[in-house]
Amino acid sequence: MEGVWLRMRHEDVFDSLVCKLREMKMVLKDWNRESFGNVNEKYRSLVAEIEELDTRLNIGEMGSSELNRKREGV
Repeated sequence: MEGVWLRMRHEDVFDSLVCKLREMKMVLKDWNRESFGNVNEKYRSLVAEIEELDTRLNIGEMGSSELNRKREGV
């Protein structure tokens, strides 16, 4: 990220700042995607898993290991 900031130079200070911020935004978006993946998809997947565990618990299909996992919030 530092390289992006130091690399870009323009005559106009304001123009330089705008360009640096645009480039930094793209770099940070890429870093976020690489570091955390698709957070929305992970969230939806976890919600679906919790709903499935709740359904199985309510109809009595859940074994003790799955029940302990649910209690721990994993």
